[in-house]
Amino acid sequence: MNDDDILAEARDIADEATTWADLSDSPFDPADGLVARRFPDASERTEFRKTDAYGELHKPVELKMKETGVVAGAAPEKSGRFVVRLPTSLHAALEQEAAEEGTSLNQLAVAKLVAGLSTTVARFSEALQGAEVARAQPGDPTAANPGFDEQIVPTATDRDLDDAKLTGFFGAPPGIPRADLLRNTRVTAPDEAGVDRPTVAGLLAFGAAPQQHLHSACIDAVVYRGIRQSSEHAVHSDRIDGTVDSQINAAGAFVERFMLKPSRKPLGRVDYPQYDLAPVHEAIVNAVAHRDYSMAGAKIRLFLFDDRLELYSPGALANSLTIETMPYRVFTRNQLLVNFLTRMKSRRTGQSFLESRGEGVRRILDVSEAHSGRRPVYELFGDELRLTIWAQPSPHEGRAAGS
Repeated sequence: MNDDDILAEARDIADEATTWADLSDSPFDPADGLVARRFPDASERTEFRKTDAYGELHKPVELKMKETGVVAGAAPEKSGRFVVRLPTSLHAALEQEAAEEGTSLNQLAVAKLVAGLSTTVARFSEALQGAEVARAQPGDPTAANPGFDEQIVPTATDRDLDDAKLTGFFGAPPGIPRADLLRNTRVTAPDEAGVDRPTVAGLLAFGAAPQQHLHSACIDAVVYRGIRQSSEHAVHSDRIDGTVDSQINAAGAFVERFMLKPSRKPLGRVDYPQYDLAPVHEAIVNAVAHRDYSMAGAKIRLFLFDDRLELYSPGALANSLTIETMPYRVFTRNQLLVNFLTRMKSRRTGQSFLESRGEGVRRILDVSEAHSGRRPVYELFGDELRLTIWAQPSPHEGRAAGS
């Protein structure tokens, strides 16, 4: 069978097809259709893919698609199948990988698709688990309270709380039963059966492992070298979890560890750290304290680039709050959690995580601008708030953007 015969059969198949669904049903696919039938031997298929004829196989179908008004990537008309058409620009790389793994291009593409779907299914499963927390529990005394952080976590019990953390916060056990103390302070609340369970805020503040029940209540932190967000430029990543105070301390330490600290030595060493850590710490506190924990699957994201820091916090602004009014108004999404953080001390400052109410955003903007010369920017993308803090320029020259 020569190349002309294969191309002739491809044209015949395309001519007989009347719809996109017909075409997808045909044995036209170059990987497992015509080529597989004409070249049963894998080595022969590999050699054929190196020829010009292999590239010509795509032309009949492209012509048919133009004739029928179908665009590349369109779904079949109610065919009951999911069709994925790979752009020809990907073929060369995938062909080489398929040859190395001893499989076909089509089988490799399907394997990659299934792997991606598995990740999506896992995230969807996580979202479903988180959604269980979001449902108000019948008979729950906190159900009428609009604060999500005061709702119970139905999969957790008081055994999921860390006694050492509770003692560190409340002090030595008082003269009242532990259960009463936790209920009175809303660390726990009874469910419809009268069983005490941690509230969302209680678990986030005092849980032994909060993410076992609140899977997305964490921070994804990534360091990129350059100014673009791409996997090839990522040099380090961490998932920062634990209680809210631990997350804040760890995220601040992450920035301090990985931010660039160029120096000059004219008359002695002078460091030029990219960021003033005080407003960075304040921004992280705000993100952890005020993010929307009811958004299952949504995490705080912290990205470090050569020229900026980006902090993404899940949750839209309140109806009466805008980007412009943020520096001048106080907005508390998680009042109970904020109350706990107000009485907790930062490892970096030794002071309360939330000291002065209503000044945090202004301080982030003003202090960061004084440090870098550029004012930070808040932006809202749907249900996610992004803060960009610009880095102080390096005193050295010759560092190309994106390098």
